[in-house]
Amino acid sequence: MDEQPFPLPRATRETEILDGDGGAVYGPFGFKIFDTEDVRAYVRHAGEDWQTAAVTAHKVAGLEFDDFTVTFAEAVPATSDYLVQGSRLHGRQTAVTRGGAISGRALEKELSKQASVLEELWRDVTRGISAIPGMPGQTLVFGPDGKVRPGVDQSEIANAAGYASAANEAREGAEAAETAAEDAQAAAEAAAAGVNLPSINPGDAGKALIVKPDESGFLLSDSGAVRPEWFGAVGDGGAVYGPFGFK
Repeated sequence: MDEQPFPLPRATRETEILDGDGGAVYGPFGFKIFDTEDVRAYVRHAGEDWQTAAVTAHKVAGLEFDDFTVTFAEAVPATSDYLVQGSRLHGRQTAVTRGGAISGRALEKELSKQASVLEELWRDVTRGISAIPGMPGQTLVFGPDGKVRPGVDQSEIANAAGYASAANEAREGAEAAETAAEDAQAAAEAAAAGVNLPSINPGDAGKALIVKPDESGFLLSDSGAVRPEWFGAVGDGGAVYGPFGFK
């Protein structure tokens, strides 16, 4: 049996999720490519979602079907993950017949190219409408380009709902405190309005504040002297009083 010049193992033609090391060049990987355009890559920075990464592929030995490396436009930090996939948009470029005869090598190459496309298509179709490996509980969203891409995890949505509920409770508490403060202010203003204090004028320094006889408010004494009648003492119309309870 003749050897297959372009062997293509049964595979999904992609790497595992790999860790960055702070550099920009990675590879070679566990699958080969026909053309350097047949590659796409994704990167996931710490705390962020997956995003498409700009890369340039380079064949290792310059063969028709060769191992390759990729150079990211920006270095991938050690705190980030990356993923490289085969992604061939196939087109017929070379005839498989020459002079009316079929070229075995050209036919083998064409068949392997088509098989690589089928493997990549199977990978993406069986994964769903997202080409990036998903995680249990992960949602799907439409990106700015209108394409579906992985979104946040359901647990993050649940946490967001909890945070929103806590925020609403805090808001309601703040509104209740504001209402209580307004009520206290109104009560203080009402209490102050009920105290019938005399106005203070120039020259009132040293005067005492006393309750009016009819208890309708306060008035200022004529001087700073303390009068016994303020404390309940009652005169009898005379001028002399005593003795008293002390010597």
